[in-house]
Amino acid sequence: MISDRKLIPLGQLKSQSSIFRIPLSTQELLWLSNDDPSQHVLGMNFKIMLDFESRDFVKILTNTCDPSTIFIKLPIIKPDDTNKTQKLDYYPSYLYLTPEQRWIYLKWLEDVTSKIDIGYVFLYYYGLERHLLVGRFKKAFQEILKLRKYHQNKSFLNYSKSALTFSCIYHKNMVLLKQKLSLLEFNSSDNIYLHMKNRIGEDLSANDLLNLAHRVGFKKQTYIKKNPKLLLKKIKEILINKYSRQFFPFSAKYDFSKLPREKEITFANISFPDKIRNPELQNYFLCKPFINKVFDILSKAHEKTKLALKNKNKEK
Repeated sequence: MISDRKLIPLGQLKSQSSIFRIPLSTQELLWLSNDDPSQHVLGMNFKIMLDFESRDFVKILTNTCDPSTIFIKLPIIKPDDTNKTQKLDYYPSYLYLTPEQRWIYLKWLEDVTSKIDIGYVFLYYYGLERHLLVGRFKKAFQEILKLRKYHQNKSFLNYSKSALTFSCIYHKNMVLLKQKLSLLEFNSSDNIYLHMKNRIGEDLSANDLLNLAHRVGFKKQTYIKKNPKLLLKKIKEILINKYSRQFFPFSAKYDFSKLPREKEITFANISFPDKIRNPELQNYFLCKPFINKVFDILSKAHEKTKLALKNKNKEK
């Protein structure tokens, strides 16, 4: 099992001209090392055995470092002009930052809500992802939600949405996932969204079905574009008539266990094992009974919308 990390006081992180006043709440989520950085040049990674389906989990730590690890022994230099400092690589690692970039990063950690190049946000986020699986899960979860509020980068929002979802599945904390679901801004046409709905045992709303139109092969876009409210109303009427509620039975109705699986990127931290970072999930859009039923409801709602508009025009 993984052992508790050893925190090194942030007061040791000094340059000649500054001391970084990083809040304790942020300090608690940092991964620090007093190791010789040269011993980690060939890569930083650790093994995690995790089965998202059975939720069997074994943690095996083979290296204490990942891209976010702050090496105390590496030099830090305050740049003369931060705007002229070289931008970070696409997958940044603290180990490979220049001394000036390290200063910028540590200075930003004093207030992680402040605006900065998204690469620095990802560097901090990598460590938070690690906490989601093998550390301070709830604190990291809240910290990621805070970052999402202040750093509206599409790639970051997508990665963090998936990581928060799958970490809740691992921890079997569906209550937390349901509570924060609205903050994650899911697109219901995503396979990961359907996987999440299946795992937490929730059915699909009328709006979910409407968003699935292009994924189930429904190509009649006229009312989706021009009369979406009326079309949604007709979908709800069909659901109530057939199921006595405004929701489409999903998780308990279909057997998705034998569906073909495809890799889905769920974590951004490249030090994670491939089976964790890119787990194989069922492709819910290959479940023909499900797809056909959604298509059928959308088709009927389309015709009802057409009839309602026709009758409305007759009344004029």
